[in-house]
Amino acid sequence: MPCTGDSTAMCGDAFRSTLYSLVSAATVPVPSYVGCYDDDAADRMFPTRAYISLANTVEECASVCSWNGYKYAGLQASDECWCGNTIASAKRLVGTLCHSPCTGNSSETCGSAYRNSVYLLDGSVWSLPTYSYAGCYADLRNSADRALPLLAFWDDGCTVEECVAVCDSRGYKLAGLQFRSQCYCGDTIATPMVSEWQCRMECKGNASEICGYAYRYSLYNILWNVSATLDATSAATMKYQAAFNAGDSSALAAFYEDDAVLEATPFGTFSTKTLIQAFWAQAGYADVAYVNTVLTSIDSSTVILSASWTMNNAYGTVSEVWARSGDGSMLIQKQNILVIEFTPSPTPVPTPMPTPVPTPASTPAPTPAPTLVPTDVPTPVEQLTAAEAAVAANAKFLAAFNAGDASALAAFYEDDALLATMPYGNFTGRTAIGSFWTQVIVNGYADVSFANSVITTVSSDTVILSASWTMNKAYGTVKAVWVRSAGGSMLIQLEYFVMTVPTDSTPVDAQTPVDAATPVDQVAAEEAALAANVEFVAALNAGDAAACVAFYEDDALLVTTIYGNFTGKTTIEVYWEEVITNANSNVNVAYTNLVVTTIDSNTVVLSASWTMSTAYGTVREVWARSDGGSMLMRVQYFVIEFPANPTPVQVPTPVDASTPADVLTAAEAAVAANAKFLAAFNAGDAAACAALYEDGAVMATVPYGNFTGRTAIGSFWTQVIADGYADVAFANSVITTVSSDTVILSASWTMNKAYGTVQEEWVQSADGSILIHEESFVIQG
Repeated sequence: MPCTGDSTAMCGDAFRSTLYSLVSAATVPVPSYVGCYDDDAADRMFPTRAYISLANTVEECASVCSWNGYKYAGLQASDECWCGNTIASAKRLVGTLCHSPCTGNSSETCGSAYRNSVYLLDGSVWSLPTYSYAGCYADLRNSADRALPLLAFWDDGCTVEECVAVCDSRGYKLAGLQFRSQCYCGDTIATPMVSEWQCRMECKGNASEICGYAYRYSLYNILWNVSATLDATSAATMKYQAAFNAGDSSALAAFYEDDAVLEATPFGTFSTKTLIQAFWAQAGYADVAYVNTVLTSIDSSTVILSASWTMNNAYGTVSEVWARSGDGSMLIQKQNILVIEFTPSPTPVPTPMPTPVPTPASTPAPTPAPTLVPTDVPTPVEQLTAAEAAVAANAKFLAAFNAGDASALAAFYEDDALLATMPYGNFTGRTAIGSFWTQVIVNGYADVSFANSVITTVSSDTVILSASWTMNKAYGTVKAVWVRSAGGSMLIQLEYFVMTVPTDSTPVDAQTPVDAATPVDQVAAEEAALAANVEFVAALNAGDAAACVAFYEDDALLVTTIYGNFTGKTTIEVYWEEVITNANSNVNVAYTNLVVTTIDSNTVVLSASWTMSTAYGTVREVWARSDGGSMLMRVQYFVIEFPANPTPVQVPTPVDASTPADVLTAAEAAVAANAKFLAAFNAGDAAACAALYEDGAVMATVPYGNFTGRTAIGSFWTQVIADGYADVAFANSVITTVSSDTVILSASWTMNKAYGTVQEEWVQSADGSILIHEESFVIQG
């Protein structure tokens, strides 16, 4: 396929890549190190993983990210390179927690498991939050009850800037530096200010700065932190909408900076508060509501708001830059708004002309106010962003469908577009796609509408629109890749359409796909697994164990934390029959917080919380596509808990209760092993705790330092237990699979007199046993 930006070059085909060797590279600014940051498998700090490489270096990652237009490079787990444009919402950590050598240069550091070594690529200076020195303050000498509650880090590289940045990233208002290398965070301090000479120790990371003294803080106020600015923006946005709906253009204008800019498509640009107020006063719109609002921090004083909006006679999208003013209030610096009027169109927005101020004869006449609505408006599609143009084109697409015009629908696809449908197959090219939609319309399908739409910008010319949809007799999900054509219009290049038809509806009699053998993208496996899971839950709630077991592979494995393991359909069916019987056929199971992770095009993992009439817990299911195309469960792992006064479910003794550990996935084995660790700790058995670590394991603790090897770690736990710590419990546990034998367990924890967070890397050996390879503990209290 010719490239859209250069028709003389080739850019692959559907599911095909044209490869080029790079013989030279652009000069990249020297990257500047920003810090070590925490990452989250469920909510990545940076959106793009550029590569995984055995030759990973800081310079290579910086080059790739800069080449692709990103502002930051993040190196993780020795061999990974991630790129992004903002880091304000991520958690900043102590530098020593990023300790993995880069695979391409062992003298450089490339993060660690789920931690990024972050570099700034454009040569600018990392912007700290606004802060000011508050004075020297006393600390409480009882180490279990400090004046500032959080010991953020204890590090030889400690500086004022590092401590302020860390406390800001965690949402605190105060940063306190103590004893040269310690950083504490809090929101208030009750201890008194003391004489300045009592804070006289140089910071270990910068001898020109002061970092308190023994039990003395060099205290700093964080004036605007990220969390407070986000909250202030959210509140200001609500007041802004209220002023708009009250018809008060003066109150509305008060939310703009004096030199704010409003770019209103298709009406033009208004570059002062006065012109903006005049525009809104005469626009004739009302009843505004923002939906799907996303707030993104740029720094501690600036936020970008993105949203869809509706009014009484129009709808569209909006992007706003909000910034702190001199008095601390949030004001709009810049606003981009796309207005799409309903049909029939309301009265056009008039050209507001401010009334001229009478001028004495001796005074030159003032320059006439500019016309607010340009008389020569550019072609709308050319002035829209790709996201805005895709929203407008999609609205026309839906209108064409509801008008029964299949030829108009086909016009929204590229000539060689691919439409992948579930369950009707794939259709390549505008002609075949038009024939599909013709058949759908002939079969009486109509009244389509989209909901929960999300637009993801890939580049200046390409966006992905994802949504759920309903028709008069079907529903489903859609994901479409819209690309700007040479003429400026947006066309669909690739579309995935999942259709579910209720049993009492006439099925679509779709023609045989032109390219039926073309593999459907892996999103189809996700959708099919979700649909199958819905049917599985319905069968369970109907008390039909036979129907439940139809969703398992013949040799499937069901693992339960209380009742053991069950292998094969027959024993699994017996298990569910007992569950249904003991619930008096009133199971009432419901799954919530579902997360689907794609393993490959035919395999997904579904994780969820669940409740029943008599129990609750979590579940993890591996769904795989069968030869017939349906999705079946290969492994199901149930964690079962009961309310305070449970009626235990009486289940048969599993026929395979001694299922060897190597049958379990690494995630399942880690959950089981972690349960043993907690039990051993609460029993006061430090030796049993230590036995769950590898011989050369590393445990990093804040504030007590690092311990290497099973013996040293065992001694640490012995001392903790001897000091009276007990009753440990994990909460909010998240398991992230790194590979088939490695997982990361992250959780918050509590004890009788402490609390904190933990991240553990568990590695499974060939015999199926699993041990901790690396652990990071943050201890508070």
